[in-house]
Amino acid sequence: MFKYLLNISIFIIFWNSAFSQIEEVMITSQTGKTSAFAVVRQSNDTLINQIPLFDDFSDHRTGFKQNLWLINENVEILETGGKNIPSIGSIRFDGTRGNGTPYSNANVNGYADELTSHIVDLSMIPANQRDSTYLGFYYQKQGFGEIPDSEDSLIIEFLSPSENWINALSISGSDLTQTDTFFYQSIKIPDSLFHQKFMFRFRNYGNLSGPFDAWNIDYITLLNNEDGREGIYPDRALVSMPGQLFGQYFSMPLDHLKENIPPNTSPIGVFGKSLSSNLRVVEYGMNLLNAETGELIDSLQKPIVKDTLFSRLGQKLYYSIPEKEINTLENYLLNYEGDSLFIEGFFYSQPDDSIFYNSVDFRVNDTVSVKYPFIDYYAYDDHKPEAGSQANGSGSIIVAEYIIPKSDTLTAIDIYFLNDAGELIVPYASTDLSQNQNKRTASVILPSDGSPARYKIDPVFVEDTIYVGFQKFADFGLPVGLDKNSDNGDKIFYNLDGIWQKNREVKGSIMIRPVFGKQEIITGIKSPDNTSNKIKIYPNPSNGYIKLTESVNHWSIYNVKGQLILQNDEYKKENIIDLQNLPEGLYIFHGIDINNSPIKLKFIIQ
Repeated sequence: MFKYLLNISIFIIFWNSAFSQIEEVMITSQTGKTSAFAVVRQSNDTLINQIPLFDDFSDHRTGFKQNLWLINENVEILETGGKNIPSIGSIRFDGTRGNGTPYSNANVNGYADELTSHIVDLSMIPANQRDSTYLGFYYQKQGFGEIPDSEDSLIIEFLSPSENWINALSISGSDLTQTDTFFYQSIKIPDSLFHQKFMFRFRNYGNLSGPFDAWNIDYITLLNNEDGREGIYPDRALVSMPGQLFGQYFSMPLDHLKENIPPNTSPIGVFGKSLSSNLRVVEYGMNLLNAETGELIDSLQKPIVKDTLFSRLGQKLYYSIPEKEINTLENYLLNYEGDSLFIEGFFYSQPDDSIFYNSVDFRVNDTVSVKYPFIDYYAYDDHKPEAGSQANGSGSIIVAEYIIPKSDTLTAIDIYFLNDAGELIVPYASTDLSQNQNKRTASVILPSDGSPARYKIDPVFVEDTIYVGFQKFADFGLPVGLDKNSDNGDKIFYNLDGIWQKNREVKGSIMIRPVFGKQEIITGIKSPDNTSNKIKIYPNPSNGYIKLTESVNHWSIYNVKGQLILQNDEYKKENIIDLQNLPEGLYIFHGIDINNSPIKLKFIIQ
């Protein structure tokens, strides 16, 4: 988690200027970067004896290709790490190691990440093709990372016959002003380098003290013009992941979903991009499967959609699947008997992409998959952060608003902290932003598997709207994951100085989620003056009546909105109170015991 230390210190220095709002911050992979397969190089090895070579990192979930990359010094492979990527998956170079720690604790510049190919035998290239053999790639500075400065650079090097690395190209941070575009670059292989032990590598030079000076690279090729013109490939690639299945929520509790299933699935789709200038007819659709059993639930196409797409190089178009008249998914959900369900969606396109020499398959980026968990929580986000969001100043509060279609009891809050919050936060839950209904300080260790921290809270009954988040007791920022693939920034609220404000600065979906379900209910709540705590209500939760363990006088029952529901001024002993006419939910019992001491107890009817 040390990768954020310098980032935090920078914001402390400029605390006064940033105090008036929340802000977006860059991140690196929380669980560490993906490492390539390590190979011990031997002097006579020839590991690659044909070209073209191609890697668009679309198989990012399985890591780097072991048959192509030799050395990977902590390069990060991401699903959507860059903006407007040529194909799904890209790699990032910055100033952190594979475990997320800085290369140096000092604020110094130097060589950081490195990605090196296996040995390539270029001597096999015919002489009449060598003049057109080149290394090609797309690159972007910053993307979702931190912007490189003028003294920073991305460096490409070739290995000479004498096994010395020679500079083939250096791209300075001052060479580009655009930070949201991938630019194509090709480098002709010099005649002197067509030898048996050719290699190439990418390195970055920048700040070594944290996740700074970021460069993104995608779609690396080593080929010649016999295979195609530079930068133009017979490839139509998918460049984004499918969005939500139902409305604005990526995830929601299964029982809530079944209570209020939309009449049709929402229109869904992904973006594609052309690396060809030719007109193509593309078929596409999406299959939904039970992720645990592999059972086909639904096919989201009616019929298979055919469009003439990508009329020019670089064109980006949205593959949109329309709503269906007959919703097979809805019927499956209604008949499903489990408490939770994981649905995996495979979005595919079927263009007439080709294969070069059986070594380059341009069809690998024509399918993307996403998993939708329907368990016990709501989420706007797709479970993968591209950035972070934070507020500075001790006492600041950040919450996310959720509108819940089914009455239920909030029992926990999931928060995707990007570094360990320890005891620096108190979970915040409120139905109207006026007051935190959970005062318990919680310390939760950040999970090592990259999942959010779960904070159990005193139950809060929710009928419509709930605000969940945390109050921070530290002057520095505690960044929370931000999903940049969807924008629910209008659901973020913050309070820095006693006044609630709606977010207008941060774009994205903050990774704070309400969790619903049963847990142990705390019924004995001390009054402010530490009066009676011996009296209990049971059973709790109740199925329509409550019983008091001790004698009370003058009792009243309120709902969570403070509205009086029932009251009785008579003396009662072990009184059974019939509440079968009350709807399910959380209630508050107020009473006076025989010593005239106040009692305040919470109970649930379900």
